[in-house]
Amino acid sequence: MKKQNKAELSVLLQLPGYVFWKDSKGRFTGCNNAFAEFLGLDPEEIMGKNDREISDVLGVTFACTQNKIVDGQGQVHDILSRQKPLYDDRGRIAGTIELFITTE
Repeated sequence: MKKQNKAELSVLLQLPGYVFWKDSKGRFTGCNNAFAEFLGLDPEEIMGKNDREISDVLGVTFACTQNKIVDGQGQVHDILSRQKPLYDDRGRIAGTIELFITTE
């Protein structure tokens, strides 16, 4: 990983909110500790899984929409979120990154 990418990742992991990113197939490829704790999982348990597989691990239906998210205990939370595309070296969309905060 390039030095600049490591610095950017370090900043993302420290943001005061919940952050995750996915590849173009909807699999989690990273998250900050706050998001993992929100789900009640270790980051390693999240990586490489899609929403359905996360639901299987949690035993509840995991879903994140633009205004709601289900936590690891199955509780629904109102959220404010922003989602942006992630691009590969050729400028093609390679996935997405999302930041959200709960509004409660």
